[in-house]
Amino acid sequence: MANADNAITLRENTVNLVTEGLLRDYEVRVANLVSSGTNLGSAAILTGTNKWSDYVNSAPIADITTGHAFIRSQTGLTANTMVIDKD
Repeated sequence: MANADNAITLRENTVNLVTEGLLRDYEVRVANLVSSGTNLGSAAILTGTNKWSDYVNSAPIADITTGHAFIRSQTGLTANTMVIDKD
């Protein structure tokens, strides 16, 4: 083992591979937790006339205000960032 660079590299590569796999799994589990409405305690399903693309009947400001109030009541913190997708 004293001059076995390949053996050391093999062990190092194995450790790196396992570590990366564990970190990816952790990232997927966290993403599933924070993006699921059931884990947030409150989620608004926008269907039918509630969809924000229905410019006449939808109320996006009211939906945001409701979500903001829920976050404040559950955590005591004031939300100051919102993430939405392009659609």
